[in-house]
Parts: sequence; C-alpha cells; structure tokens
Amino acid sequence: MDGRCQGRCWGGCSMKTCTLNCTIISPMFSAGNRRPELRPSELKGLMRYMYRAAILETDTKKLYKLESKYFGNAEKIASPVRLQFKPPTVPATRQKFLLHRKERTNNEQDGFRHDTTFELVIRTRHNNDKDSKKYPDIKEYEEWLALSLVLGGMGKRTRRGRGCVALDEQHSVPKEKLLTWIAEKLNEWNHKAGITNGAVCGDFPYRVIDDHTIETAETVDLNGFCRPVIEKIILGKEIKDKDVRKFLEVVDDASHEIKRRHPKKRFATGFAVGKERFASSVIVSVTRTADQILLPVYTYVKAVYQKDNQKDDQKNGAFDTDYKERNTFISFIEGGYD
Repeated sequence: MDGRCQGRCWGGCSMKTCTLNCTIISPMFSAGNRRPELRPSELKGLMRYMYRAAILETDTKKLYKLESKYFGNAEKIASPVRLQFKPPTVPATRQKFLLHRKERTNNEQDGFRHDTTFELVIRTRHNNDKDSKKYPDIKEYEEWLALSLVLGGMGKRTRRGRGCVALDEQHSVPKEKLLTWIAEKLNEWNHKAGITNGAVCGDFPYRVIDDHTIETAETVDLNGFCRPVIEKIILGKEIKDKDVRKFLEVVDDASHEIKRRHPKKRFATGFAVGKERFASSVIVSVTRTADQILLPVYTYVKAVYQKDNQKDDQKNGAFDTDYKERNTFISFIEGGYD
C-alpha cells in the first residue's frame, strides 16, 4: 500500500511526504468558519478516535501516552504528522441533510457530493533510521488512515454514513480480503502498543468469526473498559453505486424508527434529551474495495454513559450489553435497501 512518497524538509527536520488519491463516496458536510471546505483536523480527529477505540488498554494514562506518540498532545509533544488537502475537483452544493425529514424545506446544508475527488498529502518527521525510535514511520500513518476511513468518515453525521472516503486501489483491498485485513490491522496495532505482549487478551484480541463479522476474543474482558472500545465490526450487503442515497435514506429512517418503536430515555444508537447528549455507539460507514464494491461497515463501540449509573446494566455505565438495540437498528437498515 505505497503512495507517492518523497523526502522534504520541515522546520529543519527531515521528513517524508506521501500523496493519496481520494474519492468521496457519500455526501460530506464539512465546513470552516465561512465556507465549505475539507478540514485536516476532522481527518486527524477520526484517526485519533479510532486509535482510542481500537487499542485495548484499560489504563487511560497509558493510552494517552500511546496516542501522543502518533498524534501529539496539547502539553509537550507536537504532532509528528501533518495532513493537507488539495482542493476538491468540484465545489460544494446545497444538499438535503436529514433524509427522513422529507416534509421539511429548511433541511439543506452545503456539502461535497458523491464522486468528488481530491488529493491528501501526509507529511511526517521520520525520514531515516536514526529517527525510527523517535517518530513513527509514514507507512504507519498510511495504514491507520486507510483503516480509519473504512470505519468512519469526516464532517457532520459521520456515524450515519456521511463523509465516507475511498482511497485509490493501491491503498485498498478487495472484498474477499477486507474483513481479514481489518482484523489483522487491529491486532497489529494492539501488538505495537504492547497490549498483546503477555496480556490476558492474548495475541489476537480481534478475530474473524464468520464471513461478515469481527468480534473481540473471549479473552478480552470488555467489563474492564469505561470508555468506547471496538466490540465488533459487521460488513453489510453490497450497495449499488446508484443506490448510495437510498442507503442513507434507510439509515436515517432506521435511526428514527428505533426510537419510535422502543420509546425510552436513552439509546445506544444515540440520544439527545434536554442537556443530555450521547453519540451513537454503532458507527455506520461506507467503504469501496479495491474491486470497486461498495459495502456498509457497522462498527460497534462500547455504549458507556456515566451519568445516573444506578440505572445502567453495569456499574461502569455500560448499556445495551447484549447488542439487542443495535442489532435491531442494523436489521432495519439491511432489510431496507434491496
């Protein structure tokens, strides 16, 4: 998975650059203060989030230290990676934002359309062997970026399939290898973080259990986590290129329907009640494989809401631990876009 890489100079430090060709495969609602734009901070935020969710480290201080190595922090460590977007091929246009609200006329926002292409440039501080212990290699960022874009998107409403991006064939894998590749990368990064070295979760904390599902191994004690960590990943059925909008309509309908059919105060699929907010603990994304197949990807992260704990399934604030609500939500989606 090699991009176009070359050496440059960054503030007197040796560095490498790599350029990736990208295609937006679902509407992206991304904007700065004044106008729609592709924002590197959103992509880096996605990479950070997925890193935290994937690394099965129960000690949050250790996790913070691991994360800082790759992305820097606000205290002492500058980020060793910079991301730059070159302008997209076409400008943003007004598009419907919530597709289940068909009666509303004020339901439009500026967004980049499906099939818009752009270039992403990665720059890192690592360029030679003597730096290898200090800065991560650029290929590590390429790999993590590729995985993050399979599991999530950029901009608004990314947990509902918006802002998804496909990399060129050189940086993607065919459908038949996708699930294995995801599991391998998750395990590889846990190994790099030292999580699997003699840990109770074993050498392979994420395992492919059938032709469409990855789950954490039985040796992983999810009860030990008081934060969102990846519990399982499911690949959905193929989406025809012309049916991306229909798929997103079904996703929005399912988000609405799950709350209508199961009225309660809190939902693992997300809720907003008064001042209380909870982001969905199932992330819906769309990916395009190297053989040009569009697939939904459903990533379950642990549902943890740490207010009013006495009413939760467990003392650490977890709920929907049997996945019943999230499984129902996905069944609505998978049954609705034939």
